[in-house]
Amino acid sequence: GVTQGASQGTKEAQEARQQLSDLQELNRQSIAKLQVTDGPIYVIGHKSPDSDTICSAIAYARLLQLLGYNAQAAANEAPNNESKYILKLAGAEAPPILEDASGKNIFLVDHSEYLQATAGLPDANLVGIIDHHGIGSVTTGQQVLYDARPIGATATIIWLIYLNYGLDIDKQTATLLLGAVL
Repeated sequence: GVTQGASQGTKEAQEARQQLSDLQELNRQSIAKLQVTDGPIYVIGHKSPDSDTICSAIAYARLLQLLGYNAQAAANEAPNNESKYILKLAGAEAPPILEDASGKNIFLVDHSEYLQATAGLPDANLVGIIDHHGIGSVTTGQQVLYDARPIGATATIIWLIYLNYGLDIDKQTATLLLGAVL
């Protein structure tokens, strides 16, 4: 009886792991066809960047890289002192400043407002938005990945996406995400 019960539990656990793995693969495939033009995807937050914007841009650019995309984090302005501290603690570099988004692939994090965006956003190829605020003024005529949730930080949404995709988070990225939430 005990051996049979343990064997049944092991089989159920294996089936559950397989179902989770299958679900994670479906989640990864859901962004396999982002509408990207030539060049990298710039993952960028809002003007006057806070820690959620800076750290989320870095973490999501890394996620896209893990999925095979040419992606890089960018910022509108230099990070504030809090963000500099988190970057130093994580051993990460501040993202380069992107002054004009015109003609570039752009993935917004932590906002969806033209007033908060890098110059040239209306002339950019908007690829997606991840945000924890309300629906903003940014519009597009094409399909984009859009993930907005009423939770405390964009960094939390990105952490959930890593989990949902079954991707490991390296220590540096985990430190950035945690720093953004704190």
